[in-house]
Amino acid sequence: MKKKLKLLTGVLLFLSAIPFYGQYQKEKFEIISEIMNNEAFNIEVVLPNSYDSTKKYPIIYITDWWFASHITIPIYEILAISNNIEPIIIVGIQRKSSVSAKDWNSNRRIDLTPTNLPEKHKLSGGAKQFLSFIKNELIPSVETRYPSDVEKRGYSGYSLGGLFGTYILLNEPDLFKKYLIGSPYLMYDDYLLSKELVKMKPEKISSIKSIFLAVEEEGDQLKAFEDIRESLIKKKSSDLQLESVIIFGEDHYTAIPSTMTKGLKFLYGK
Repeated sequence: MKKKLKLLTGVLLFLSAIPFYGQYQKEKFEIISEIMNNEAFNIEVVLPNSYDSTKKYPIIYITDWWFASHITIPIYEILAISNNIEPIIIVGIQRKSSVSAKDWNSNRRIDLTPTNLPEKHKLSGGAKQFLSFIKNELIPSVETRYPSDVEKRGYSGYSLGGLFGTYILLNEPDLFKKYLIGSPYLMYDDYLLSKELVKMKPEKISSIKSIFLAVEEEGDQLKAFEDIRESLIKKKSSDLQLESVIIFGEDHYTAIPSTMTKGLKFLYGK
């Protein structure tokens, strides 16, 4: 574990050292969620440098922003500089109480998991409530501030965030048209969501435009990846663009940058 964390720290230091050329601007605001029992959320919005409030933009919502911001923003900068993606708005979601790695990890185990497993995680199973917050409070708040191309609205999540993305596919698939699901932790609760994917009716995902799936080369995540990929291949319409990628030579941590780069290019590439 220490070796993996050192590798990941090296990746983050490399990305953070990349010079920025003004391809984006950031804005922040706070939401006090009634749905989440008055929990405060820090919302960070990353706008393209060419942002024009009279135009509509694709908006992608990203969970785990306390951590994901350090990887996503430099990658977005690189893709923007190299003209590899269209102008998009990124919305990072994080509880205000996530001020340390420990707090962030505890909060994500609540918000991103579909069922309560107190024997493994003292507090868990808040996905239904968190999804309701995103649908009924966050998205309306964001999209009254920033003009949105609803047909290109996206979601991105990694590991437990990928589990939560799968949960959205099963329960509110129309909420997003584009999904970036990285290394989904579908082993949770004895592969509960994998089993639900098998039973899911194809018409549930008929309005989705594109799904990007990625996983590292090693570990239990590979079976979870294969579960969701096979289920989607069997149920997808001819109009749904599906890309599935194995990140070779990387582990669960070091596969994150490649997942984000390839995923954003697939979903929003020119």
